[in-house]
Amino acid sequence: MITSEEIAWELGRQAIEEMQKGNNQRAFDIFNKALSFDPFLWQAYRGRGLIYVGWGNYQKAIEDFKRAIDTCSDESYIVKICYELGNVYESIYLGNRFEFFEYLEKAFAVYDKIIQIYPTYIPARYRRGCIFYDIVMKSDYSQSLLERIVEDLDFVLQNESEDIDTTMKMDAVQKIKVARLLLSAEQ
Repeated sequence: MITSEEIAWELGRQAIEEMQKGNNQRAFDIFNKALSFDPFLWQAYRGRGLIYVGWGNYQKAIEDFKRAIDTCSDESYIVKICYELGNVYESIYLGNRFEFFEYLEKAFAVYDKIIQIYPTYIPARYRRGCIFYDIVMKSDYSQSLLERIVEDLDFVLQNESEDIDTTMKMDAVQKIKVARLLLSAEQ
């Protein structure tokens, strides 16, 4: 006898295939059906979250990413989902012309949590360094913030990964230069 969890798992697999084909509405419907068989199928929440991001429905994406995190027991996937959640918070902040600072703070908290779990996760180090940089460029800054920019972005450059492309590397180099210049001006 096939269990409801096995049915949900198979539906989740089908939904992922539909997403890969670009059939997001069909994938979304299949994820919903999978969740009717197993409300703890974190992959379905993650998949729906990614679809919501593509549709620009960030609040729903946040809800589903949080559910995925709550129902997932695999730490390596939790880190990836947290990263996606942080990106959504940043997108809200950036898309609203920097008016919603609390979303930048939420993104920072998510990236910080990732780095506590997985200190060498390069994308989170890069994003956190960029947030420090944004804060410094928009407000009064402290030497410790400048040092954190250099620390995070230098770590990214020293520990190259396939997760970071040439544009990100060049961006990191530029931000480190500015931070070091500001640090030297303070001394």
